[in-house]
Amino acid sequence: MKLWIIRHADAEPTSSSDFERRLTPKGIKQAKKLGGFLELMGVNGPLFSSPYFRAHQTAEIIHSHIKSPHGVIEDKTLGCGMAPDEIGPLVTAAADAEHMLIVGHEPDLSRLICWLIGSDNGIVMKKCSCALLMLDAPAFAGAEMIALMPPKMIPES
Repeated sequence: MKLWIIRHADAEPTSSSDFERRLTPKGIKQAKKLGGFLELMGVNGPLFSSPYFRAHQTAEIIHSHIKSPHGVIEDKTLGCGMAPDEIGPLVTAAADAEHMLIVGHEPDLSRLICWLIGSDNGIVMKKCSCALLMLDAPAFAGAEMIALMPPKMIPES
């Protein structure tokens, strides 16, 4: 399985609550660029998102490009504070898919990547960064990181 791990795009620094922070115009542009890239790469599969508005908004923009038949699947597991081993049920649910995408938050996503590849190296996901891992689902150990792309490295589609 190709696991695409995506950090939400640039969001408002403040709001009435952290849960409700929306994407900035820059963040909307970042998400559209990433969505176009993923479409160009032929990515299509279950798209899971944190329930936080900025992550869900990022996922919806990506979905508008890749048009996954599954839609955006909101899962509280991907909310802020996720432990890496909590991803298991999502991966199991998507085990037959060629691609799986998750949209979430830092530092949770960096911890997840390190856990999956068996490293304690300091990986940092910038806003709207995208990591691609090859994962032998449903096994979690020994994933291979193929790419880690910050927004500046993602080509225009």
